[in-house]
Amino acid sequence: MPMQTPTHPDMARHFLALASRSIVLLALVQWLAPALHAQGGDWMSIEGPYGGTIVWDLEQLSDGSVLAATSNGVQRSLDAGVTWTRFSSGLTVLDVRAIHVDASGEVRVATYGQGLFKLSPESESWVPAGLEATYALSMLEPQPGLLLVGVNGDLYRSEDEGLTWDLLSLQGYNAAVYSLAASTTHVFAATNIGVFRSTDLGSTWEFASSGLQEYDIRSIATNASGHVFAGANPVFGGCSLYRSRGNGSLWTCIQPDTDPLTVGLVTAGPGGSLHVGGFQNLFESQDEGNTWRVHSVSASDVASWLSTGTSRLVGTRGEGVVLSTDEGQTWYPSNTGLTSDVTAVRSQPDGSLVVTTAGGLFITHDYGGSWDRVHPEEPLVRRATDALLDADGGLLAATNAGLWRYDKATGWSASGPPGRPFIRDLALAEDGSLLAAYYAGAWVYSKGTWTDAPIVDEEGNARDIVAVHLSENGSKLAGAAWDSWRQVPGGSEWQRMSAGDPAWFSVQAFAESDGWILAGTRFAGVLQSFDDGQSWSRLGQGLEGNEDIRDIAFDSQGAPYIATFGNGVFRLDPSSMTWTPQLSGLASYRRVTSVTRDAQESLWIGTAEGGLFRRAAAPVGGIERYTLPEHLVLGAPWPNPSRGPVRFSVAPPQAGPVRFKVFDLMGRQVLEKDMFLPAGASTVHLDVPVPASGLYSVQAAAGRYSAVRMIVLHK
Repeated sequence: MPMQTPTHPDMARHFLALASRSIVLLALVQWLAPALHAQGGDWMSIEGPYGGTIVWDLEQLSDGSVLAATSNGVQRSLDAGVTWTRFSSGLTVLDVRAIHVDASGEVRVATYGQGLFKLSPESESWVPAGLEATYALSMLEPQPGLLLVGVNGDLYRSEDEGLTWDLLSLQGYNAAVYSLAASTTHVFAATNIGVFRSTDLGSTWEFASSGLQEYDIRSIATNASGHVFAGANPVFGGCSLYRSRGNGSLWTCIQPDTDPLTVGLVTAGPGGSLHVGGFQNLFESQDEGNTWRVHSVSASDVASWLSTGTSRLVGTRGEGVVLSTDEGQTWYPSNTGLTSDVTAVRSQPDGSLVVTTAGGLFITHDYGGSWDRVHPEEPLVRRATDALLDADGGLLAATNAGLWRYDKATGWSASGPPGRPFIRDLALAEDGSLLAAYYAGAWVYSKGTWTDAPIVDEEGNARDIVAVHLSENGSKLAGAAWDSWRQVPGGSEWQRMSAGDPAWFSVQAFAESDGWILAGTRFAGVLQSFDDGQSWSRLGQGLEGNEDIRDIAFDSQGAPYIATFGNGVFRLDPSSMTWTPQLSGLASYRRVTSVTRDAQESLWIGTAEGGLFRRAAAPVGGIERYTLPEHLVLGAPWPNPSRGPVRFSVAPPQAGPVRFKVFDLMGRQVLEKDMFLPAGASTVHLDVPVPASGLYSVQAAAGRYSAVRMIVLHK
């Protein structure tokens, strides 16, 4: 063990005597703190919450099964939509926007980020099918073997069943192609800049939007009579549904009296039948939109519709699937097994757990035994990314439409900031002030007022902030796409943070314990700071550098856990300062989005496709728990010998300042540095100025304790 001795001004003489006894022995002594875990056992899958998903498309296959394209992968039902199971094996991205069954019976899905996948019936898994790295939105087969795919920005065509693809031009415009449809003479594309049409199966296109009041067209359909129907996303409350009886030459408004607000779904059937999806309602017409029947089905937008023969299914933007078995007279949720798209899981002081999803917030008061929507009478059906309690006990939700607050007396209410931007992360200070991350920096809420705190780089580009933190000392920290920023207390300027190596880093999660700030980065591991974010160094070994770290939490003994998107969960081993995988029980669900500790000291993680998992705290008398040292423990330096910065494992018995001093063989001090360290294990980096190569002694002192190590340094 490192030698414990009282602090003394002539400590250098003691170092020299110690070195003369056994330099080699001291260089080999290792810190032997127990490598014990605060948590025990495997991760256990937790049922629910279900239904917090966007269902973009529904399709029935020839065997009678139903597939759902959701924000959480592909789901399958074998009982006409009553129950669901995951059907996403092989997918590398889980935001699935469309399903298409071609003339030969082959099933393809369009994913938002990795193009197309096709189903391998033998293995019941998905394999890549072209257009990799594209954000695919729609598919169409206007004639057997010819495929059109609309993506975010372009349109592609394949004449050989998807083996090769050609990029098409929409008259030179770059447009998001949301929907495709074909008649006997034309092909139509619904885009964010209007409707385009083609008479040669997509080789050439012309603008066909005369009569449209709105040009953000989200859906399009044709019927047997050759008439065309288009659904719009009106910006200023204009018409949201149009009809053209001249192949798109002229459009007229046929919007129902009950305003759909936004029409993301139009399907046309025989005999003039139409099904239109709007806000909360499914609209049905049997005369091409002259008269309408309205079905109230959801608290959200209707995104997809399917009739299976025995039932009607509606896919929503946030409430999963709703079902009717009586011709639309009554509707009820049908989400059994339809796992929510978990974006975050957060423990609350009252012992409850709140889960944020693509479709709002769910809460459990019995540790996952049962789930309820927060305020089920009027749920917040929006994509939520974070949740916390404010100073007055209200539940705050960061969503794609600003910040919302839930109060038991009044329910949900919009709380800003101005313009309701997409809020990616929240941080709360002890005085009740808030820091909210958004696409151009941060918003600060204090004493009832929102103040914009934009973050701009040297070239004038706004930084898209994904993580924020209010430190215990009052600094504001913010992580952007490839760099991270700090604003000191009372300051107005943002300064880019650096760790030396890497010079800049992208932070996606912050955590703090007694002044020890951790930053989880994208592809740069975990960084730590002991000086309120002014300087940073790498924490621990064992990470490969390709980890996409999404969240950080401390266990009951202060050891940090990190949630990585693709590599699972890691824990920092306090004995070796090594990040160790914690994968037992997770199976293949390695896309972890969030981690938290509940009131029972158990750990919870949320995954992108496997829902929630829980890891119970080890019982007293069971797996031994990591305990704090009785004295200051200073680990062996690494590397030793060294030509650069030196790392030490340091474990003070309690949080507080630790002073480091380095002496040469003549007793001359070459370095003195103070750090504030938490109780327990930390990694410290010392950049020692070396006058000459040789043996040096390192002293660490905390209160009445000190420890000594020897190291060989090369100039």
